[in-house]
Amino acid sequence: MRGRIIRPMLQITRQEVLAFLEQEHIPHVEDSSNASEDFLRNRVRHKIMPLFCQENPKIATQLSGCALRLREDETLLSEL
Repeated sequence: MRGRIIRPMLQITRQEVLAFLEQEHIPHVEDSSNASEDFLRNRVRHKIMPLFCQENPKIATQLSGCALRLREDETLLSEL
């Protein structure tokens, strides 16, 4: 967290973050670049992920778990 900005967290969904902000009466500020499809991450989020979710509604959770395991593996390997 930098200042009062919450950065994306792999193990927490956007809906959970928005619900927390509402519960705590914290205003939500959306970076205007998130709507632009000039960036690959946004094209993936807006176009590809919805297609994956149609095929597998749990894909976001599964990818998050995979990313977490890969990060743990990377940490272990770098320590070796």
